[in-house]
Amino acid sequence: MAFSYTEQQQSAIEVRNRNVLVSAAAGSGKTAVLVERVIQMILNREISIDELLVVTFTRAAAAEMRERISDALSQALHSLYRPELREQLVLLPSADITTIHAFCLKVIRENYSLLGLEPDFRIADETEIELLAEEAMAELLEAEYQRAEPEFLHLVRSFMTGTSDQPVEDAIRRIDAAAQGMAKPEEWLDLAVAGLAADSPEELEQSFFWPVLWQEIAEKLKWAVREQQFLSELATDQETEAFAEQAAYFGELLARAEALAENRDYDGLSRLLKEYAAPVMPRARKGIEAETLAEMKQRIENLRSVFVDLQPYLQNTWEENREITQRMQRLVKELCRLTLAYEALLRDKKQKKQIIDFNDIEHMALRLLRAEDGGRTEIAERYCGKYKEVIIDEYQDTSEVQDALLELAGGEPERPNRFMVGDIKQSIYKFRQAKPEIFQQKYLSYGGLDTSYAKIDMQTNFRSRQEVLKLVNYIFRSIMTRQAAGIDYDDRAKFIFPQPAELGESYRPQLILIEKESYQSEEESAVREELEAEAAAQEIAELLSSGKMIYDKKRGDWRKIEAEDIAVLMRSPGNALPIYIETFLRWGIPVLAEEGKAYFMTSEIRTLTDFLKTLDNPRDDLALLGVLCSAIFEFEPEDLARVRAAAEAEEFLFDALSRYRQDFSRRGEWPAEIWAERAVLFSEETLAKVDYFLTEFRVLKDEAYLLTLGQLFDRLLERTDYAALLAGMPNGKQRGLNVQAFQEQLALWERQEGGGLIRFLQRLGKIKSLNLSFGQPVMETGKAVRIMSIHKSKGLEFPVVLLTQLGKGFNFRDVSSPVVLREAGGILVSDIDYQSRVVREGFQKPLLKMLLRREILEEEQRLLYVALTRAREYLYLIGTVSSAEKVLQRWQEKNVTAGGYQIDGFAGDFCSREYLLAARSYLDFLMPAALRAEEYGLLALRWLKREEAESERVEAEEAAAEETAGGDLADRPESAAAKSGTKSEASAEKSGMESEVPVAKNGAESGASSEKSGTESDALAERLREAEQMPAAAIPFYPEYPYPEFIKEKITTSASEQKGAFVPEGEAVTFSGGSQGAQRGTAYHKVLALLPFALEAERLPEFLRELAAKGLLADMERDFIEVKVLENVLRSDLWQRMRTAAERGRLKREQPFILGQPLISGDVTEQRMLQGVIDVFFEENGELVLVDYKTDRLGGDDGEFKRVLRERYAGQMEVYKRALESSTGLPVREVWLYGISRDMTVLM
Repeated sequence: MAFSYTEQQQSAIEVRNRNVLVSAAAGSGKTAVLVERVIQMILNREISIDELLVVTFTRAAAAEMRERISDALSQALHSLYRPELREQLVLLPSADITTIHAFCLKVIRENYSLLGLEPDFRIADETEIELLAEEAMAELLEAEYQRAEPEFLHLVRSFMTGTSDQPVEDAIRRIDAAAQGMAKPEEWLDLAVAGLAADSPEELEQSFFWPVLWQEIAEKLKWAVREQQFLSELATDQETEAFAEQAAYFGELLARAEALAENRDYDGLSRLLKEYAAPVMPRARKGIEAETLAEMKQRIENLRSVFVDLQPYLQNTWEENREITQRMQRLVKELCRLTLAYEALLRDKKQKKQIIDFNDIEHMALRLLRAEDGGRTEIAERYCGKYKEVIIDEYQDTSEVQDALLELAGGEPERPNRFMVGDIKQSIYKFRQAKPEIFQQKYLSYGGLDTSYAKIDMQTNFRSRQEVLKLVNYIFRSIMTRQAAGIDYDDRAKFIFPQPAELGESYRPQLILIEKESYQSEEESAVREELEAEAAAQEIAELLSSGKMIYDKKRGDWRKIEAEDIAVLMRSPGNALPIYIETFLRWGIPVLAEEGKAYFMTSEIRTLTDFLKTLDNPRDDLALLGVLCSAIFEFEPEDLARVRAAAEAEEFLFDALSRYRQDFSRRGEWPAEIWAERAVLFSEETLAKVDYFLTEFRVLKDEAYLLTLGQLFDRLLERTDYAALLAGMPNGKQRGLNVQAFQEQLALWERQEGGGLIRFLQRLGKIKSLNLSFGQPVMETGKAVRIMSIHKSKGLEFPVVLLTQLGKGFNFRDVSSPVVLREAGGILVSDIDYQSRVVREGFQKPLLKMLLRREILEEEQRLLYVALTRAREYLYLIGTVSSAEKVLQRWQEKNVTAGGYQIDGFAGDFCSREYLLAARSYLDFLMPAALRAEEYGLLALRWLKREEAESERVEAEEAAAEETAGGDLADRPESAAAKSGTKSEASAEKSGMESEVPVAKNGAESGASSEKSGTESDALAERLREAEQMPAAAIPFYPEYPYPEFIKEKITTSASEQKGAFVPEGEAVTFSGGSQGAQRGTAYHKVLALLPFALEAERLPEFLRELAAKGLLADMERDFIEVKVLENVLRSDLWQRMRTAAERGRLKREQPFILGQPLISGDVTEQRMLQGVIDVFFEENGELVLVDYKTDRLGGDDGEFKRVLRERYAGQMEVYKRALESSTGLPVREVWLYGISRDMTVLM
């Protein structure tokens, strides 16, 4: 053995004749143990290498294991006289050391005829399957519309938004994806329908959700009782008498609730919650310590939140739940029928093309191995007899289908032979149907080594230095609990250090928090990414220049940090990736980013696709703009502004270019007065660029009619000398590899599909719209910083790790979907009255959403664990927050449970279940423990203000500019534009990264060239300002436009009752003036938008006078306001909830939005943009509550008033809800109308 194994490792190597589960923590040497186990079995003549089935998670892991076994066998062959080992080396290349998909594919290829496949079947890529799926869905819906069965039409009417049936299609696709992850898809769909049987109240009580409901209620009441006891213990003297009264009130309320819950009296508990009224927060009295006061208020807020959280489960009577469930079953049954029909159509299409996908591979293999009675087929018996042991790596990420497959290929119960290795803390593939519950069930049921089902814990970490491990231990001991994460980070889970001390300089992991203002739009979200990219780049630059040392395992010695030692990890690179690449290149940091879809967004590929679009349609202004601003033609904003200012108002950009060349080429013929007027728009450099572009365009356009698509693309690269151009840019080799990958995929498409430029661009547009990949670029190898997702980092290790995006919100989109899915719990939808658009939810859907949200949070904890444990030497954590004061207040609140823990000699507190289940980002997980860890010296916390970050960015850019000026690019090949006499080579680097430039505005801001006189500069600036004010050119909408299919329709309103409502085509709607009712609504909305939440009722008159004095409230508007009405608002329960949320920084008022809405006219479907303003929304426990004020004065009783409001505003509130969920990624749990005239809240 190369080194001494730990006792646990030795047990894993030596144990035999058992089913063994090894829980191997990160860095615990599991691969070395697996290899040594295999070698020992071979050396002891227990097994031959071809009698093993070793299943790994990735091909790279399989290749590594095969290589390690080969090295060990070769070494044994030379050190021992064992001639039979030569045979093992011969057998090794064909041994079944493979991935699960490769094993399944082997089973299929050996038995393909039994599946109706031809020998030449192939595995299709994601893009091909997705496009086939689109075709299958279109055919299915078209056929269903033609049949027009009542159940189908009822489903469509219930689900459609406006006139779009896209939600139906989305629901079918989601249900099919979930079903295909099950071992028995059709059986799961049948159970989903059967699980909603509710012919009687008793039958409903037999459902999966009945015990879940009471367990959740019990958990919440148990926590509330503890909070009430804490409040009672704090409020014990005269100064806190008002708080003691509230403690007594909640104590009595909780006692009643517990008694009802113990008897499972649903209707009784529902009535109690409807009677509940949140008491007003007591006013502080002198003599109460500030800390005590803050804690008492926090406890009251916690108690209030419990009753708010319970409301969704108990909002109906039990009989109403039964009726809702029956209607829900009708919808789910039809959805399941359509799902099966869709899957059959898709399967038929794949059969005709003789292709299969990854889901097919597993299910086809399962069909071959499992008999109808659930036992083994003859084929399975053959494999079972062949393999003496089945070794499964990364077992925590096994799906139900995969586990069934491997069990069928393994030994009999009387011959246990499965050796499973994994770590449930690293299960991060739920989206691939991984079931960590499989691992957990075995871990809890398996016993010691003296049983047939044994488990072994391997905790010693040989990867990371102690400073990293101590921080990981401290953080996860606080947050990874059974109540919030499904597992306990206890003494069996924590890391053990192999050495008493680490070599090397003293070090503390770094936590860098960037404070910025609150951003909402996509552009502002990009600013957050830019700030974090800048911070990461600065840390990397300092590391590379600092001379810090790391231990090189291969060399067995210390050396300086190099770029290849560093990895930047993030939860979802996506659109952030180009930002990081550009930022790092600007800092002079070499970078590699392995992301198939992201390479599609790089400037070098966008330039080429834009050029192809321009050749097809030169009046596609957005594509043309990308071409002109690229490194090929190097147009600057000043050039574009001159061209646009010299053009006719309504001209396309291409026509403007032609006009510019035509006019200024004949400038010598102009009369002096015309030249005097237009000279300011002329530039020799601009004219040269225009002439060069139009010449190249004409040559390629003419050849496009004669060449194949592949030949045209090759000609484009040749004419523009694109390879040489890219070679001279930063990261030039990788850019060239990206273009090569795109070229290969284009050629492949041309061979398989056929067709020319137009058809290719249509397919490309489809691929982009579906967010699919178009081939995978080969990654350059070499000394560069790696950027990758946490998922892709799994199984890897790096000397230096920077984890960013810590403040980015978790994605709860599945929770907010109209269709909620879970293996246990089935398929749930809302009860939708498509005529009134009133949506009702039974008690089941909120419960299932709660369970899903918990599973998401559990996996996010595991992802965080994986990210932190990739670091060997140095760990940097980077996140962005909107306000340091607000977030620190939230993180420092009493968010802990009773008792605490000791780990590695440090004391800590467990975060409460309620706090962890309300987490919205990694920072929420990290910070309560991190703040304490900083006190112990386990972590260094640094705050970076936005101004500091931007200052550092400017300094970096200036430094880079000086470097460029010093001649770093002197050897770079000339750009094509430079050959034409345009401008310096240095600008190509900049232009290559910036392909979208606002024309007139940026041109105006840039001003004229410094070479021009002051008069000329002023004249040019004036003309550019004129150009900026010109009517927009008559540009059609193109695919690159962010919302290309939308027809923008403005809805002009004040703050009146109908803002954002549906407006049918042809109906003019204006509310800017209007009746007294509208003016009254405007006045109230204005006041409520400005009304401070902490304002006392007696100060209302004074507040209104202040608004009038500041000109914020007109005299006429003041006349509409009744103080009594506002007093009622301040005393309402809803206002108290809003106040609580506002104090926590979780509320927004007057939030504008834009939402696309389909519009069908005849056979044409278009989109329009709906704009509106949401009065109020706030967040409670990770879900949103939406509030809209209404001033309608209606007759009738209270019941009639509520009914009319619901019917009148159902459509509007549905739009608001969709807009809010789309923009935030959080589910909207409640929608409230506040009927101001009646002081009445209406839950939609």
